[in-house]
Amino acid sequence: MRKPLALALVVASLAATVAVAAPVQNVDPSRHPNLAEAQRLSVMAWQKVDAATSDQNHR
Repeated sequence: MRKPLALALVVASLAATVAVAAPVQNVDPSRHPNLAEAQRLSVMAWQKVDAATSDQNHR
């Protein structure tokens, strides 16, 4: 009974860590311009969500 609960907690904590981590920018724009632009926009969106969450937490 305790092992499935412990496993579920570990999986949930790993998922939460991945969800909070900032996106990376590791695509070479000269080789893959569309993917690099998508990564850049993803970073911008993450920054806006992070700022909005921070603002919400400080109210």
